[in-house]
Amino acid sequence: MRPSLLLAMLMSQGLATHNQLAGLLPHTGGWRGSTLGGCKSVKAYEDNFGYKPHLVREFLTEHRMEVTDEVKAYVEAGGILWYNVAPTNWAHAASPEYASQITEYAKHVSQFAPALVMVCVRHEPDTHMSPGAHHDPYGTAEEYQAMWRAFREGFEAAGVKNALWVMDYSRAILDKTFDNVEKLWPGDEVVDWLFFNTFGDHPAGKPLGNFTEIVGGIYKQLEESSGPGHNYNRVPWGVGAFDPKPSFMSNHDRAVFFDEASAALDSGIFPRIRALVKYTCDAMTGEELTSYKRYLGREFFAVNDRSEEVIVEAWWPLSRLPLEGALQAGRAAAFQNSTPGRFSEALVLLGGGRARRISTLQQRRIVNT
Repeated sequence: MRPSLLLAMLMSQGLATHNQLAGLLPHTGGWRGSTLGGCKSVKAYEDNFGYKPHLVREFLTEHRMEVTDEVKAYVEAGGILWYNVAPTNWAHAASPEYASQITEYAKHVSQFAPALVMVCVRHEPDTHMSPGAHHDPYGTAEEYQAMWRAFREGFEAAGVKNALWVMDYSRAILDKTFDNVEKLWPGDEVVDWLFFNTFGDHPAGKPLGNFTEIVGGIYKQLEESSGPGHNYNRVPWGVGAFDPKPSFMSNHDRAVFFDEASAALDSGIFPRIRALVKYTCDAMTGEELTSYKRYLGREFFAVNDRSEEVIVEAWWPLSRLPLEGALQAGRAAAFQNSTPGRFSEALVLLGGGRARRISTLQQRRIVNT
């Protein structure tokens, strides 16, 4: 019996397996992200803006290493966690005396396995690097890299298998600290994502109040300076924190900033960027709220709200399901039970060569091909 070729789409609710995709790289589009400062919870974010974040960035310290129960539930449901730690003495954080602290961080990350977790060791190090630090000095480039190695080695010693390592530079690399980017880069084989921050703090129409100008300027410098030993172009990029700052920009200016972000996503002018994280989720009003909601609803993000869409190209009776062929083809296979148009089970391929079996699927509309 030759298999009948059919086309079906299997849909699941919620965030499904976002946090188990290989490298946390979306198949298409990008991740809608936010910190929870201001609104304090994922639910409040959804209530304020009407969308669920794909990625939540949490800032942890030696005194608060555990995320909330709500964030844990969010990760269990498939949401992506960015676990951000921020040592302020890099030499100490690289020393044996700090090893037990790293082990504690490692335990908190490993609890989420098999979900992958983004781990960032000190955001915006370019502004804190000595000599010539623009903000509080935390250490030299060599001390930063030693700290990074200590974290990597500590996580490996603790058996952590689900950490992805993130570099996050400040907006200052646009015009002040770009020389520090290469000096701080830990190495091509140990960075999984590259982020940079984009804060607007001038009126709309000014370069530092324009989303596209800021991102475009940093993007161009990184892309053109990438090379062996600092190959930024080999990893996916993201905007690690962005915000049009209310203290510098009017409600209208902030609305324009979000509209510029929307236009950039729609045009695809920054193809290396696969995630954007809004800094704070405070309630908004007026033009700003309208523009921000427009931004959140862009197809760049919305394609990943349809979280587990799987194209099923063929079905066979259960006894003849060609599992090996389906795996090699990189597709999902569904097998028929006695009722046409229903599947008793389906094999759904995930990132990294893993597979998951879904049972008792609801009836789907079948389209002959």
